Amino acid sequence: MAEECLGSEENARSLSK
Repeated sequence: MAEECLGSEENARSLSK
């Protein structure tokens, strides 16, 4: 579950880029 949290954050950063 913790991994999904990290992936979500990275996904948001990718979209922000």
